Amino acid sequence: MNVMEAAQARYSARSFHPAAVPRENVERILEAARWAPSWANTQPWEFYVATGAVWERIKEEWLALYDQGVEIHPDLPVPGSWPEELNRRAAETGTLLYGSLGLDRQDAEGRRRFRRLGLEAFGAPLAVFLVQHAGLTAWSILDLGIALGQMMLAATAEGLATCPEATLAYYPDVLRRHLNTPADRQIICGLAVG
Repeated sequence: MNVMEAAQARYSARSFHPAAVPRENVERILEAARWAPSWANTQPWEFYVATGAVWERIKEEWLALYDQGVEIHPDLPVPGSWPEELNRRAAETGTLLYGSLGLDRQDAEGRRRFRRLGLEAFGAPLAVFLVQHAGLTAWSILDLGIALGQMMLAATAEGLATCPEATLAYYPDVLRRHLNTPADRQIICGLAVG
């Protein structure tokens, strides 16, 4: 599979098979990210992989927080608003996505169940978390985005599906505890893989 074929085949999966991803596949995906360009070759990224029992505990804690109504508190703030044309695009996509699931905009309980599925990474057997030093700027977040893109293309070439999710960084304190990420790091997002 060449790069263009991988780019055209890649999609954001919303349902994963629970089978474990072999370690060698994960290593090749991370290796692809390692080759991503970065400003002044700083390679500001750190990747943390969660799978198995640790991954299950993380998801259980996230769901408990969500069900208790604990407000999300990601390290990277969620935008408060978008320009109108982007709002329109997001609304159109949301209508298509929720419609394909048989959910109406007024179906609050159905939408809540779908958000819970996002916190479970849609059943993915593992997730990769993209992390950077807290003092870095958007320049480094751009570099992480390039690395994330290369990971997704590599996963596609490996026959795996992915879904990049900001949702997987909504409760970063849980990740810090289970993945031993230093306190001076920002957890930017997660990538569901399966």
